[in-house]
Amino acid sequence: MEKRRTKFSIGVTYDTPRENIELLVTEINSLLNSNPKIEKDTPLVYFNSYGDFSLNIEVIYFSLEVSLTPYSLLKEEVNIAILDLVRQHKIEIAFPTQSVIMEQGNS
Repeated sequence: MEKRRTKFSIGVTYDTPRENIELLVTEINSLLNSNPKIEKDTPLVYFNSYGDFSLNIEVIYFSLEVSLTPYSLLKEEVNIAILDLVRQHKIEIAFPTQSVIMEQGNS
C-alpha cells in the first residue's frame, strides 16, 4: 500500500498548563486515528522538546492519499482540525519574540 508521511511541530507558549498539553496531544491523536484517509495505528503525537520560545508537540502520520491534490487537501483538513482544537482549549501558538531596550540619551 502506498502512503505519504507528514511530520510537523506545533509550538505552544511556555505558560500552557501541562494538562492542556496532555489533552491536546490525546485529542490530536484521536483525530488522526479516526480519519479513514490516515493509516491506522501509525499516528504519533507527543510533547517533543523545549524550544527557545515554545513547548513543541511533534505530529507524525501516514496519509493513504498519495496524489498531490488529495494529499494536500488532507493536510489542510488535519491542520484546520488541529487549529480548532488549539482554539477550543484556549492554547496559544508561540512565536519568536525579542525585547529591545532603548536607552534614553541626553538631547
